[in-house]
Amino acid sequence: MTCLRLTMACWLILWAYWVFYSIGNKRTVYQPNRWGRVLMAALTALSYLLLYLPQLSVGFLGWRLFPRNDFASVAGLVLCVTGVAFAMWARRTINTNWSAMVALKEDHELVREGPYAIVRHPIYTGLLLSATGTAIVLGEVRGAACVVLMAAAFLWKISLEECLMRKQFSEAYPAYESRVKRLFPFLY
Repeated sequence: MTCLRLTMACWLILWAYWVFYSIGNKRTVYQPNRWGRVLMAALTALSYLLLYLPQLSVGFLGWRLFPRNDFASVAGLVLCVTGVAFAMWARRTINTNWSAMVALKEDHELVREGPYAIVRHPIYTGLLLSATGTAIVLGEVRGAACVVLMAAAFLWKISLEECLMRKQFSEAYPAYESRVKRLFPFLY
């Protein structure tokens, strides 16, 4: 149970970091799809509730997927910490261009350095690694459900973001897409 608390601390540190670095972001000049934003926020909230709300450990959601042992707990915690660190690096790199929702910022820049040279959506990569690590520590089906739900939400959001980036950066973004994978280096 200690490792699960440590994963929660990692997530809280990440969200505090997010709030701190959101101060002074560029002004949003275009933000499509209002209902998509609401649905995205709901899916994300449900993902985190699956991880940390013990009352959702009912029926098949409470079935064990990973054993309760030190190896699984430590491996999951290392994955969580790695994902949080990667997401924080990406958030710091994208700096004032960042938005929680699909949007264009004033004087929006196409960021291609740091973690963005490794994958096109490193924040999502980091969050998925962290969620996967937390799910391993939790060891229940609800953790895997969180990862699947989060991945589905991110893939949907990625398709919207990439459509917007192709319009905004009509020459640079397709070249970037051809060189750098979406979420996982060498794979996807």
